[in-house]
Amino acid sequence: MYFINRYRKSMSFPKRMLEDLLYRISWIINYYKNGRRVKTALFYPNFPSKRSVIYKIFKRLNYNISNNPVKHFDIVIHWNTTTYRPPNALISELSLKRKVINSESLDISKSKVDKIFSQVSGYSSLVQSDAYRGLMVKKSEINASHDGIIIQGPVSSEKGFVYQKLINNLSTEGLVEDMRIPVVNENIPLIYVKYKTLSTRFGHFKRFHHKIRKVRVCKPYELLSDEEILILLQFCKSSGLDYGELDVLRDKDSNQIYAIDLNNTPTGPPFMDKNQVEYAMNILTDCFRKEFLDD
Repeated sequence: MYFINRYRKSMSFPKRMLEDLLYRISWIINYYKNGRRVKTALFYPNFPSKRSVIYKIFKRLNYNISNNPVKHFDIVIHWNTTTYRPPNALISELSLKRKVINSESLDISKSKVDKIFSQVSGYSSLVQSDAYRGLMVKKSEINASHDGIIIQGPVSSEKGFVYQKLINNLSTEGLVEDMRIPVVNENIPLIYVKYKTLSTRFGHFKRFHHKIRKVRVCKPYELLSDEEILILLQFCKSSGLDYGELDVLRDKDSNQIYAIDLNNTPTGPPFMDKNQVEYAMNILTDCFRKEFLDD
Protein backbone atom coordinates (compact mmCIF):
# COMPACT_ATOMS: atom_id res chain seq x y z
CA MET A 1 0.00 0.00 0.00
CA TYR A 2 1.21 3.51 -0.82
CA PHE A 3 1.62 5.72 2.25
CA ILE A 4 1.91 9.50 1.94
CA ASN A 5 4.03 9.90 5.06
CA ARG A 6 6.90 7.87 6.42
CA TYR A 7 6.22 5.96 9.61
CA ARG A 8 8.38 4.20 12.17
CA LYS A 9 9.22 0.61 11.33
CA SER A 10 7.91 -0.37 14.75
CA MET A 11 4.45 1.03 13.92
CA SER A 12 1.96 -1.68 13.06
CA PHE A 13 0.48 -1.81 9.58
CA PRO A 14 -3.11 -1.06 10.76
CA LYS A 15 -1.78 1.96 12.70
CA ARG A 16 0.03 3.22 9.59
CA MET A 17 -3.16 2.82 7.57
CA LEU A 18 -5.16 4.77 10.15
CA GLU A 19 -2.59 7.59 10.39
CA ASP A 20 -2.42 7.90 6.61
CA LEU A 21 -6.21 7.90 6.30
CA LEU A 22 -6.46 10.66 8.92
CA TYR A 23 -3.82 12.65 7.02
CA ARG A 24 -5.80 12.36 3.78
CA ILE A 25 -9.00 13.47 5.49
CA SER A 26 -7.20 16.40 7.14
CA TRP A 27 -5.65 17.33 3.77
CA ILE A 28 -9.08 17.61 2.17
CA ILE A 29 -10.49 19.64 5.08
CA ASN A 30 -7.51 22.04 5.02
CA TYR A 31 -7.72 22.36 1.24
CA TYR A 32 -11.21 23.82 1.46
CA LYS A 33 -10.50 25.83 4.63
CA ASN A 34 -7.63 27.53 2.78
CA GLY A 35 -9.76 28.45 -0.24
CA ARG A 36 -8.72 25.45 -2.35
CA ARG A 37 -5.08 25.93 -1.55
CA VAL A 38 -2.67 23.31 -0.22
CA LYS A 39 -0.39 24.39 2.66
CA THR A 40 2.09 21.85 3.97
CA ALA A 41 4.85 21.93 6.59
CA LEU A 42 7.66 19.44 6.02
CA PHE A 43 9.29 18.08 9.17
CA TYR A 44 12.48 16.16 8.51
CA PRO A 45 13.86 13.65 9.25
CA ASN A 46 11.30 12.94 11.98
CA PHE A 47 7.58 13.53 12.35
CA PRO A 48 6.69 15.81 15.30
CA SER A 49 4.83 14.57 18.33
CA LYS A 50 1.24 15.71 18.56
CA ARG A 51 2.21 17.12 21.98
CA SER A 52 4.77 19.47 20.44
CA VAL A 53 3.91 23.16 20.39
CA ILE A 54 4.78 23.56 16.72
CA TYR A 55 2.44 20.72 15.74
CA LYS A 56 -0.39 22.57 17.48
CA ILE A 57 0.61 25.85 15.81
CA PHE A 58 0.44 24.37 12.32
CA LYS A 59 -2.88 22.68 13.08
CA ARG A 60 -4.31 26.03 14.10
CA LEU A 61 -3.01 27.50 10.84
CA ASN A 62 -4.65 24.71 8.77
CA TYR A 63 -1.35 23.30 7.53
CA ASN A 64 -0.81 19.69 6.55
CA ILE A 65 2.06 18.15 8.53
CA SER A 66 4.24 15.75 6.59
CA ASN A 67 7.68 14.13 6.69
CA ASN A 68 7.71 13.16 3.00
CA PRO A 69 10.10 15.48 1.10
CA VAL A 70 8.94 14.18 -2.29
CA LYS A 71 5.54 15.82 -1.89
CA HIS A 72 4.84 19.57 -2.16
CA PHE A 73 5.74 21.62 0.92
CA ASP A 74 5.73 25.32 1.82
CA ILE A 75 8.03 25.41 4.83
CA VAL A 76 10.73 23.10 6.24
CA ILE A 77 11.58 22.38 9.86
CA HIS A 78 14.63 20.36 10.85
CA TRP A 79 13.11 18.03 13.45
CA ASN A 80 15.15 15.55 15.44
CA THR A 81 14.75 15.04 19.18
CA THR A 82 18.35 13.94 19.80
CA THR A 83 20.81 16.09 21.77
CA TYR A 84 23.45 15.80 19.04
CA ARG A 85 21.95 15.96 15.55
CA PRO A 86 23.92 14.02 12.97
CA PRO A 87 24.57 15.62 9.55
CA ASN A 88 21.59 15.31 7.23
CA ALA A 89 22.17 15.52 3.49
CA LEU A 90 18.64 16.59 2.58
CA ILE A 91 18.51 19.34 5.20
CA SER A 92 21.87 20.65 3.97
CA GLU A 93 20.65 20.59 0.38
CA LEU A 94 17.38 22.35 1.17
CA SER A 95 19.20 24.97 3.26
CA LEU A 96 21.07 26.12 0.16
CA LYS A 97 17.79 26.93 -1.56
CA ARG A 98 15.47 28.16 1.19
CA LYS A 99 15.07 28.86 4.87
CA VAL A 100 15.04 25.67 6.94
CA ILE A 101 14.01 26.33 10.52
CA ASN A 102 16.64 25.11 13.02
CA SER A 103 18.92 23.73 10.30
CA GLU A 104 21.92 24.96 12.32
CA SER A 105 20.69 23.88 15.76
CA LEU A 106 22.81 20.73 15.98
CA ASP A 107 24.12 20.46 19.54
CA ILE A 108 21.99 21.22 22.59
CA SER A 109 24.15 19.48 25.20
CA LYS A 110 24.51 21.19 28.55
CA SER A 111 28.18 22.09 28.03
CA LYS A 112 27.50 23.52 24.57
CA VAL A 113 24.60 25.59 25.87
CA ASP A 114 26.74 27.01 28.67
CA LYS A 115 29.72 27.65 26.39
CA ILE A 116 27.65 29.77 24.01
CA PHE A 117 25.78 31.53 26.80
CA SER A 118 29.02 32.44 28.55
CA GLN A 119 30.38 33.85 25.28
CA VAL A 120 27.45 36.26 24.91
CA SER A 121 26.87 37.06 28.59
CA GLY A 122 30.41 37.07 29.94
CA TYR A 123 29.75 34.60 32.76
CA SER A 124 29.11 30.88 33.21
CA SER A 125 27.00 28.59 35.38
CA LEU A 126 29.37 25.62 35.12
CA VAL A 127 32.20 24.96 37.55
CA GLN A 128 35.26 22.71 37.81
CA SER A 129 33.93 20.00 40.08
CA ASP A 130 37.31 19.06 41.55
CA ALA A 131 38.10 22.66 42.52
CA TYR A 132 34.71 24.16 43.44
CA ARG A 133 33.95 24.37 47.15
CA GLY A 134 30.25 24.60 47.74
CA LEU A 135 26.92 23.20 46.59
CA MET A 136 26.61 22.34 42.93
CA VAL A 137 24.26 20.43 40.64
CA LYS A 138 25.44 17.34 38.80
CA LYS A 139 23.43 16.65 35.64
CA SER A 140 23.69 14.71 32.41
CA GLU A 141 24.92 16.31 29.19
CA ILE A 142 21.92 14.81 27.42
CA ASN A 143 18.90 17.05 26.98
CA ALA A 144 15.68 16.33 28.91
CA SER A 145 17.34 13.82 31.28
CA HIS A 146 15.94 15.57 34.38
CA ASP A 147 18.51 13.80 36.55
CA GLY A 148 20.01 16.75 38.40
CA ILE A 149 21.20 16.16 41.96
CA ILE A 150 22.71 18.59 44.46
CA ILE A 151 26.15 17.61 45.73
CA GLN A 152 28.89 19.20 47.81
CA GLY A 153 32.11 20.09 46.03
CA PRO A 154 34.86 19.44 45.42
CA VAL A 155 34.35 16.01 43.79
CA SER A 156 35.95 14.17 40.90
CA SER A 157 34.18 14.75 37.61
CA GLU A 158 32.37 11.95 35.84
CA LYS A 159 32.31 11.59 32.06
CA GLY A 160 29.01 12.53 30.45
CA PHE A 161 28.01 14.94 33.21
CA VAL A 162 28.34 18.67 33.82
CA TYR A 163 28.63 20.45 37.17
CA GLN A 164 26.71 23.65 37.68
CA LYS A 165 26.82 25.97 40.67
CA LEU A 166 23.58 25.87 42.61
CA ILE A 167 21.62 28.87 41.37
CA ASN A 168 19.43 30.46 44.01
CA ASN A 169 16.06 30.67 42.25
CA LEU A 170 13.96 30.46 45.39
CA SER A 171 10.83 32.61 45.35
CA THR A 172 9.33 34.44 48.33
CA GLU A 173 6.86 31.56 48.69
CA GLY A 174 9.63 29.03 49.33
CA LEU A 175 9.26 27.50 45.86
CA VAL A 176 11.77 27.45 43.03
CA GLU A 177 11.00 29.75 40.12
CA ASP A 178 11.87 28.69 36.54
CA MET A 179 11.38 30.72 33.39
CA ARG A 180 10.48 28.77 30.25
CA ILE A 181 11.02 31.18 27.35
CA PRO A 182 9.70 30.49 23.82
CA VAL A 183 11.77 32.00 21.00
CA VAL A 184 10.38 32.56 17.51
CA ASN A 185 13.00 33.84 15.09
CA GLU A 186 14.25 37.02 16.80
CA ASN A 187 11.29 37.41 19.14
CA ILE A 188 10.36 36.38 22.65
CA PRO A 189 6.55 36.46 22.51
CA LEU A 190 5.89 35.43 26.12
CA ILE A 191 7.39 33.76 29.18
CA TYR A 192 6.03 30.93 31.29
CA VAL A 193 7.00 31.17 34.96
CA LYS A 194 6.79 27.80 36.70
CA TYR A 195 6.85 27.37 40.47
CA LYS A 196 7.92 23.98 41.80
CA THR A 197 8.69 22.48 45.17
CA LEU A 198 12.29 22.01 46.21
CA SER A 199 11.91 18.23 46.03
CA THR A 200 10.89 18.37 42.35
CA ARG A 201 13.07 21.25 41.14
CA PHE A 202 14.96 19.03 38.67
CA GLY A 203 12.08 16.70 37.82
CA HIS A 204 10.26 16.32 34.51
CA PHE A 205 7.49 18.90 34.30
CA LYS A 206 4.98 16.40 32.90
CA ARG A 207 5.78 13.78 35.52
CA PHE A 208 5.48 16.18 38.45
CA HIS A 209 2.85 18.57 37.10
CA HIS A 210 0.51 17.66 39.97
CA LYS A 211 3.12 19.12 42.34
CA ILE A 212 3.50 22.36 40.41
CA ARG A 213 2.07 25.13 42.53
CA LYS A 214 1.27 27.46 39.65
CA VAL A 215 2.26 28.68 36.19
CA ARG A 216 2.07 32.30 35.09
CA VAL A 217 2.15 33.65 31.54
CA CYS A 218 4.03 36.95 31.41
CA LYS A 219 5.19 39.54 28.94
CA PRO A 220 8.97 39.53 28.39
CA TYR A 221 9.46 43.07 29.73
CA GLU A 222 7.81 42.07 33.03
CA LEU A 223 10.73 39.75 33.84
CA LEU A 224 13.67 40.74 31.65
CA SER A 225 15.53 43.94 30.96
CA ASP A 226 16.19 45.07 27.39
CA GLU A 227 19.83 44.04 27.80
CA GLU A 228 18.85 40.57 29.03
CA ILE A 229 16.49 40.08 26.10
CA LEU A 230 19.31 41.00 23.70
CA ILE A 231 21.64 38.53 25.44
CA LEU A 232 19.12 35.70 25.11
CA LEU A 233 18.37 36.46 21.45
CA GLN A 234 22.10 36.60 20.66
CA PHE A 235 22.51 33.31 22.50
CA CYS A 236 19.81 31.75 20.30
CA LYS A 237 21.37 33.15 17.13
CA SER A 238 24.80 31.82 18.10
CA SER A 239 23.22 28.44 18.90
CA GLY A 240 21.50 28.22 15.51
CA LEU A 241 18.07 28.26 17.13
CA ASP A 242 15.31 29.77 14.98
CA TYR A 243 12.47 28.27 16.98
CA GLY A 244 12.38 26.61 20.39
CA GLU A 245 12.34 27.25 24.11
CA LEU A 246 14.91 28.15 26.74
CA ASP A 247 15.07 27.27 30.41
CA VAL A 248 16.31 30.36 32.22
CA LEU A 249 16.94 30.90 35.93
CA ARG A 250 17.49 34.17 37.75
CA ASP A 251 19.92 34.01 40.64
CA LYS A 252 18.39 35.90 43.56
CA ASP A 253 21.82 36.66 45.02
CA SER A 254 23.51 38.18 41.95
CA ASN A 255 20.32 39.04 39.99
CA GLN A 256 21.95 37.50 36.90
CA ILE A 257 20.05 35.29 34.49
CA TYR A 258 21.36 31.93 33.30
CA ALA A 259 20.21 30.03 30.21
CA ILE A 260 20.69 26.46 31.40
CA ASP A 261 18.80 24.52 28.73
CA LEU A 262 17.83 24.89 25.09
CA ASN A 263 15.04 22.81 23.54
CA ASN A 264 14.59 22.82 19.76
CA THR A 265 11.64 20.38 19.82
CA PRO A 266 9.51 21.69 22.73
CA THR A 267 6.24 20.18 23.86
CA GLY A 268 3.54 22.07 25.72
CA PRO A 269 2.34 24.59 26.65
CA PRO A 270 2.95 23.78 30.34
CA PHE A 271 0.10 22.52 32.49
CA MET A 272 -2.26 25.47 32.86
CA ASP A 273 -6.00 26.02 32.74
CA LYS A 274 -7.73 26.10 29.38
CA ASN A 275 -7.92 29.88 29.18
CA GLN A 276 -4.19 30.28 29.83
CA VAL A 277 -3.35 27.67 27.19
CA GLU A 278 -5.57 29.36 24.63
CA TYR A 279 -4.06 32.76 25.42
CA ALA A 280 -0.51 31.44 25.05
CA MET A 281 -1.25 29.49 21.86
CA ASN A 282 -2.88 32.54 20.26
CA ILE A 283 0.25 34.61 20.92
CA LEU A 284 2.64 31.89 19.74
CA THR A 285 0.65 31.12 16.60
CA ASP A 286 0.38 34.77 15.61
CA CYS A 287 4.10 35.33 16.19
CA PHE A 288 5.09 32.21 14.24
CA ARG A 289 2.86 33.18 11.31
CA LYS A 290 4.31 36.69 11.15
CA GLU A 291 7.92 35.49 11.42
CA PHE A 292 7.98 32.47 9.14
CA LEU A 293 4.94 32.27 6.87
CA ASP A 294 3.98 34.26 3.81
CA ASP A 295 0.22 34.21 4.26
